[in-house]
Amino acid sequence: MKTISLIDLQVARQFLSDPKVVVLREATEITDDAATELAGYEELLWLDGIEQLSETAAIALGQESTEKSRLSLNGVAELTDEAALGLSAHKGTLFLDGLGKLSVTAALALERHLGEDLLKSIFPQKIDAYVAKQFIKDQQSVSLERADSITEEAAKEFAEFDGEIRLNNFWYLDTEEAAWLAKHKGKLVLNSLEWISGEMAEALAKHAGDLSLDGLSSLT
Repeated sequence: MKTISLIDLQVARQFLSDPKVVVLREATEITDDAATELAGYEELLWLDGIEQLSETAAIALGQESTEKSRLSLNGVAELTDEAALGLSAHKGTLFLDGLGKLSVTAALALERHLGEDLLKSIFPQKIDAYVAKQFIKDQQSVSLERADSITEEAAKEFAEFDGEIRLNNFWYLDTEEAAWLAKHKGKLVLNSLEWISGEMAEALAKHAGDLSLDGLSSLT
């Protein structure tokens, strides 16, 4: 059985011809044409030695996959947004346990393939100013379904955002936070709020865009 460090097109074809002849899991590099060749493989493809993946290779591995494809890339620690978007098209099972840092754009694209610990670090329960800035940076809309609270500083950041904001896991808002969110001009969705105080209602009434409060059952 042959162990290699670089997977090129020739190695990829040898593997597909007889997987028992070539060991791919210890390879540290893969060429773009080899990734394209291997993308449709319908057994478990172990590529855990690969630490960096080009955008072209990521797109090929995602788009050329099938529902039976299983791809393990646990050695990859970082991905560009373009590479993440490419891999997000993977139709089968994708293992990315080694990822340690992702942008919000990349995380949103790969959400169904990521582990719970990484998701919690990117999508925290409490939204602070840093998280808010990251989410509105390149997004036309913001959906933070895992978060259940927000700081006043983060609400100030959202006040400057024109796109849709969905905060459907919030059960409570401070009046100050509500006042800042009311300055937001896009659609604001707070469907998990079951009750609001008179002060909160007064603040949210100033919201100029669409406001959804479908869960509201009590006003005190």
